[in-house]
Amino acid sequence: MSGFEYLVALASVVAGLGLTRALSGFAKIIHMRDQVQVSDVNVIWTVTILLWLVSYWWFTFSFAAIAQWNIPLFLFVLVYGALIFFLIALLYPDSLDSGMDLFEHFLMTRRWFFGTFIGLGFVDLADVWIKLSYGIPPPPAFTYSVFMATWLLVGIIGAVVTKRAVQRSLAYIWFVVVASNAILGISPAMPI
Repeated sequence: MSGFEYLVALASVVAGLGLTRALSGFAKIIHMRDQVQVSDVNVIWTVTILLWLVSYWWFTFSFAAIAQWNIPLFLFVLVYGALIFFLIALLYPDSLDSGMDLFEHFLMTRRWFFGTFIGLGFVDLADVWIKLSYGIPPPPAFTYSVFMATWLLVGIIGAVVTKRAVQRSLAYIWFVVVASNAILGISPAMPI
């Protein structure tokens, strides 16, 4: 088995764990829909991160071009996926208590969520640089610059502001960004 095959296998496990966590969270809120307050902010972030996670897994195939693997590169790809998983884990507590408001939970964890979100942006910058050093073409410079500025702005505003309307807007903005990048195939939000 090659280094790339090991990577894809482990990336698949990380993606599978994230998918399981998100779907389990959805199932819990469906089961407890009369006992918990569901938040559209939570749901939109979940859908967005699921799309991001699937795109991460899909775009790990671009690493097939790398012939020689090393442990730091291998760990780097796993860290990227682990951070996406961590974002999903922050959206859903291990147990949902009766009367729980998921938006209030989101607000309580928002600094961790958006701190991880911003950190993932820096990891994405490193991802582009690493791929460039292996001859994998980078995303278009202008598109990626606008994307990274949006990423940082969403992260900073999200970490600071507690108003539901602002948090809802940020969730929808990021959904549009991730979905459009995935559809266009440039995916600067995920490893390319």
